Amino acid sequence: MTNISMASTPLDIFNAAHKRADIFLNERSPKKKKFDDLRAAVIFEVAAIDAYFKVKVINVLRGQIKGRGFVIPESVRNLAKEAAASSGYNGKGYKQLKKEEKRLVDLACSSNESEIVDYVQAAFNKLSFQSISSIDTALAMMGKKPSEIWPKIATQRKLKSKKDNLRTKAGRKIQATVQLKALFSRRHRIVHEADIVLWGKKKQGQQRQIVIEDVRKWLKSSNETIRAINRLVP
Repeated sequence: MTNISMASTPLDIFNAAHKRADIFLNERSPKKKKFDDLRAAVIFEVAAIDAYFKVKVINVLRGQIKGRGFVIPESVRNLAKEAAASSGYNGKGYKQLKKEEKRLVDLACSSNESEIVDYVQAAFNKLSFQSISSIDTALAMMGKKPSEIWPKIATQRKLKSKKDNLRTKAGRKIQATVQLKALFSRRHRIVHEADIVLWGKKKQGQQRQIVIEDVRKWLKSSNETIRAINRLVP
């Protein structure tokens, strides 16, 4: 069992969970249930990504508020308001509060930057980073533009065939988003659909096929993406 200390970095947390996911790819493990370890690897890898961004965002925010002239992003402040409203008014959302209650929440989320980060940390109990859009949100919360970060991460070249003359045309895609979307989509099917075809006359009730080559590719891309982001967002 891997122990994570309070001083662990976001990358340490990701590495620990990533290693747990990677272990499931060991085909020589005794008493292995066919294909279920691959599904477990998918779930653990997405959990590793989620945990990384939760800790990374908080660490970056705490580091930034120590500097001079830092302005907390509006998205961070709004998230803090929701958490403060829920904490102080029995789970209510900010929009549900009365005028005076909103004023008090606004005051709490405008004066003390450290307290704002505490509220954001509490909000992460109900927020996950398990999609490309949520990763974009995390990057924005750390003061980065997703459109500037993604192009700096590993890309792949794909050949697109033209039906009319069979020529091929090189097309550039961002490998990170392509592979992560596939990873997130498969995790959703495993967790919410038991990786079973739920609808359709012919295949309903059948287990979806999963192959180790795909899972290896997803984990490799995930690992490279997190390390790239960790480098680009110090």
